[in-house]
Amino acid sequence: MGLERRVFWVVLFSLAMAAVEAAVVVYLRELYCPTGFRFPVMDLLAEGPARRIGLVELLREAATLVMLAAVSVLAGRTRWQRWALFLISFGLWDLLYYAWLKVFLCWPASLGTWDLLFLLPVPWVGPVLAPCLVALALVGAGWACLRWEEKDLGAFVRPLDWALEGVAGLTIILAFTTHARACLVCREGEMAFPWTVFSTGLGLGVAVFLGALRRALRS
Repeated sequence: MGLERRVFWVVLFSLAMAAVEAAVVVYLRELYCPTGFRFPVMDLLAEGPARRIGLVELLREAATLVMLAAVSVLAGRTRWQRWALFLISFGLWDLLYYAWLKVFLCWPASLGTWDLLFLLPVPWVGPVLAPCLVALALVGAGWACLRWEEKDLGAFVRPLDWALEGVAGLTIILAFTTHARACLVCREGEMAFPWTVFSTGLGLGVAVFLGALRRALRS
């Protein structure tokens, strides 16, 4: 099977996986937020009847990452193809997840609407626009890696680049987890998203990647 067909199946998997993810959220909100999702959010890991659901939700989130990684490994033929396909599948899954929620629940109302993004290892929260920007950057980086794989991009990615990308990722995570505790007691309007921290992390990550790509294209 050629690369284009393998990419098609990865994209289709991401579309279906996003639908499954959104469906689970529909069920959870019907059970725990029948009047609509809002902050403060329920602490699913606190003692009480919902604790078991919270633990299952943690397992489901971890399993989702494993599934996205597994399909990327199976579809890729080289290390860079696998990495690129994972970036694409992860980014598309995130974007399509919100698209499905819009279809199922007519939510979010806008890109400024806050959401509970992730639970591992602590709650990640922020406006929907923030994870969508990260997802777009991941998809773009994945497509670029596939497009210029014949340039042996890996030869132009220096150890410093990997280190800086790690710092960029951690900075973005810091922005998402700033209100890990506050989201359990505060309303949406009472939390200010650290856009400066987030933009610094995202900008650094994009700049480092483009620098490596430029070196590859000039060779």
